[in-house]
Amino acid sequence: MKFLTLLTILISFYSQNALSYNKESQTKEINKIEIKDAEVRAPIPGMGNTAGYMTLTNTSGKDVTLVAAKSALANTVEFHDHIMKAGVMKMVKLDDLTIKTNEIKTFETGGLHLMFIGLDHSQAMQKTVSVTFVFSDGSEQVGVFNIKSIHQHHH
Repeated sequence: MKFLTLLTILISFYSQNALSYNKESQTKEINKIEIKDAEVRAPIPGMGNTAGYMTLTNTSGKDVTLVAAKSALANTVEFHDHIMKAGVMKMVKLDDLTIKTNEIKTFETGGLHLMFIGLDHSQAMQKTVSVTFVFSDGSEQVGVFNIKSIHQHHH
């Protein structure tokens, strides 16, 4: 009888650990995005803002939603896009950004981009800067962005 009780407790313990491991690995799986060609325009002296560009690919197998971004480069990092409204191109702030399974989102001049607002110019003197992306489930993923001079051409 004691052996059966001990066996039941052990099976229960291992089952719970396996379930929590699966739940944790599923959360990590949900937020797998590939970040390519990530760069930030080096700010013009005296300017408080700059823009960032990249290509994001959702390789997780599930739709993911980015709800925030943050970086030591700026007080605020926002997702922005350009839209045509009444014949005028306007920049708009996006509250979040959903990337569907296997979808590629290209951040580029005149379209979707990151806005770095309230720059720390000492950070802008570096060659790279980290940007942390926050997902709707609270998890985070860090990308490294090259800081490019305004004299270098963006592709």
